[in-house]
Amino acid sequence: MDRITWHEYFMRVALLTSLRSEDTHTKVGSCIIRDKKILGTGYNGFPAGTINGAFTWEKASEKVEETKYPYVIHAEINNIFNCNTFNLKDSIIYCTHKPCADCLKTIILARIKMCIYLNDYSKNESHKKITEKLINNVDNFSIHNYYDLTNTKKGYLDHYERFKNE
Repeated sequence: MDRITWHEYFMRVALLTSLRSEDTHTKVGSCIIRDKKILGTGYNGFPAGTINGAFTWEKASEKVEETKYPYVIHAEINNIFNCNTFNLKDSIIYCTHKPCADCLKTIILARIKMCIYLNDYSKNESHKKITEKLINNVDNFSIHNYYDLTNTKKGYLDHYERFKNE
């Protein structure tokens, strides 16, 4: 077997980290690196210290407070706050999913220079426009789809899906 590339290694770390999420619908993971060293990892979940079972993982309800959305911390935010350093300047974040606008703003604020994501799951056109406008109007930041960046066949890393339900 050939040795995997650094890009594949760090994306696999993000994928493995996503499996720590208790979200029954979408498992998201991220890994922040600099100089080929891992600074931290994160996955989507409720804030640390919350009582187990106090919140639901439901996606839909007549009342928004009865869904997961107001309570879940996204993987990227979790990662930034749990890094082993406060200085993330010029680091790279690998994400299993393209960051939402709020996560993207936090990534940029942390002075992370690049985001590499595996999946673009947003189907909301307004959300896509907001993130694209943000990306196109920031200096010293770039975002790339893993498959485009590495010229890897799309779906190559998707076999991790089989571990989700084990």
